[in-house]
Amino acid sequence: MTHPDINIIIARFLAREATDDEAMLLLEWLKASEDNKIYFREQAEIWHALHPAYSSEEIDLEKARKRLSRKAGVEPGSLRTFFSHFLRAWSRVAAFLLLPLAVVSIYLALRDNDVEEVGVMTLSTAYGCSSHFTLPDGSEVWLNSNSQLSYIPTASACRNVSLSGEGYFNVHSDASHPFNVNSSMLQVTATGTRFNVNAYDTTQSVTLVEGKVDVEVEGQKWVMKPSDHLDLGAAGVSLTENVDVDKYCSWRQGMLIFDEEPLSAICSRLQQLFYVDIELEPKVADKMFHIILNGEDIHEFVYMLQLSKEVSCEFVQDSESTKAPTKIKIGSYRPSVQQ
Repeated sequence: MTHPDINIIIARFLAREATDDEAMLLLEWLKASEDNKIYFREQAEIWHALHPAYSSEEIDLEKARKRLSRKAGVEPGSLRTFFSHFLRAWSRVAAFLLLPLAVVSIYLALRDNDVEEVGVMTLSTAYGCSSHFTLPDGSEVWLNSNSQLSYIPTASACRNVSLSGEGYFNVHSDASHPFNVNSSMLQVTATGTRFNVNAYDTTQSVTLVEGKVDVEVEGQKWVMKPSDHLDLGAAGVSLTENVDVDKYCSWRQGMLIFDEEPLSAICSRLQQLFYVDIELEPKVADKMFHIILNGEDIHEFVYMLQLSKEVSCEFVQDSESTKAPTKIKIGSYRPSVQQ
């Protein structure tokens, strides 16, 4: 195919308008050379930059303020005033993060024992970015920062996906073909529902927004209902009912909500989403914070954290490697000496 032909197919594919025949032609073209794969990635990055995953109108700040003030036990008015000043000061940063530069790649996997070659699609997002797309069966997926999703791009096979990182799923209803999300530690099975899966590391979780899902961990199954949150960590599996699902799913709108959480948990979450290495002093690890981030980057978060005067923060420059994650030390607050 000539470049004009492939450009049309790539555009239709990224817009989720390609036919099955066009998708197969694209896979064959990608298989032909490494240069083709590089060209596709370049076009995909441009396309995703021009088609943001969400718009600013989708962010409901008022709803988040009310929920947090109610749970924190403070007057809604005072909390609203605080966050109004906070968000106005940093609103310029939110506009930047509304342009997720999702890095999309496709590779072909060969099955053993002379089994027919099968195309596998893998979508991945860089640190600090998110992406939204629709699978061939009509199911929608929002992929969070530093995440990867793999599936076979056909209407039936795509209902069995592998996830590393975090994803929010709006599953197209099809009772005869269950939708399975597989991570390194668990499997979520649904037929038509909405749920969030956090599968970044050894502590993983599932939050059910609507419908019903079955979660399997090492041969054991849990049936979840709306507003259930299942945690899987070193201590095993725990299921919490009637949680505020926005706390776990608001990242789709560019927001992170920490509602009376220890600094250790907040830092762990930030390390999932940003390319940082946070060294936390034990004596401040259990300090509790109420924080709403609306698109702020890690530098602005650290600056605002220091303004609390409960902790001190320091960026550590690693001169040996430019590819190493940004290192941050967080310890006890040390007031300056008065002259």
